[in-house]
Amino acid sequence: MRELLIVLLTAAAGYLAYDDFYKQRPALQRAQAEIQQLQQTPAHVDARVPTYIPSGKPSPAGMVSAASK
Repeated sequence: MRELLIVLLTAAAGYLAYDDFYKQRPALQRAQAEIQQLQQTPAHVDARVPTYIPSGKPSPAGMVSAASK
């Protein structure tokens, strides 16, 4: 009896896992197609995007400026 219960629970878990995979499969295929499309046609990088340039003077770790209080 115990073995039958284990087999039934294992079968139910397998069915639920397969059912979940089957429902998610179209979304997975669309995502894979989109990734392949993006890899084939890389996005143009805009050269005018501002970049961070450090000032060269790091602030001390424990100090808080008077302006921020």
